[in-house]
Amino acid sequence: MKTINFKAIYPHLIAVAVFLIVAVIYCKPALEGKVLQQSDVTQWKGMAQDALEYRQKNGITPLWTNSMFSGMPAFQISTEYPNNWLGAAQDVIITIGGTPSSIYIIAALMIGFYFFF
Repeated sequence: MKTINFKAIYPHLIAVAVFLIVAVIYCKPALEGKVLQQSDVTQWKGMAQDALEYRQKNGITPLWTNSMFSGMPAFQISTEYPNNWLGAAQDVIITIGGTPSSIYIIAALMIGFYFFF
């Protein structure tokens, strides 16, 4: 039976801990409830309003919207995919513990870079 050499693992655990601490410090405003106003999110609400109203009224999602560019496919804006289990799993992982997703995203990117490097 092979034993685990914990002395070789400590530097990696310290690096991961440092990445987590840096992500929390960098995203401290998000922990305080501050949110950046993102114009693309605000504009999405306006672009998708027509499709959302149609879905609420008729129970089906339209695949075309006339609200922008004299018409465009609505699947690029607000289509729901009920069998998208990967998207649902991503939402659960990103919002673990109710903390802001930016902390998890930045920490995952730093840890992933570390191990791939």
